[in-house]
Amino acid sequence: MRHDRYHQYAHLRLGASVLARPAVQCAFDRLEVIWPVILSSPSPDACAWDMLGESVAALARAAAPQAECLGLLDRLLPRAQADAVLLHHHLGMELKGAAELMGIEPLTVTAHLLTARRTIPYTLKEVALTHVDGW
Repeated sequence: MRHDRYHQYAHLRLGASVLARPAVQCAFDRLEVIWPVILSSPSPDACAWDMLGESVAALARAAAPQAECLGLLDRLLPRAQADAVLLHHHLGMELKGAAELMGIEPLTVTAHLLTARRTIPYTLKEVALTHVDGW
């Protein structure tokens, strides 16, 4: 089940299924090497999510630019907030499901979403003002 959600997330972040498969496989390969360490960690799900995020980011840098709106989201928000937005709003996951996938508490996902909601309008305004001032 996680594999499917990981693939959906990677596909959304990378913009193509053909890129998502190797990103997810890379994450699983890395997890396999250190699986006993992962299992003894406080949150194996969080460790796995971090590895997936790193694999997706590395492939995005190496292979192709991200979709414009996702690139903007990544520039405006820290990764955890951007991930919460992608999982909840773009993939339609409930808070509990997104939290389980990310290996965090549902209240933390809620906090990420609320912070993102407050941050984006102000950041967009700053970007627009910077762009205008740069002319």
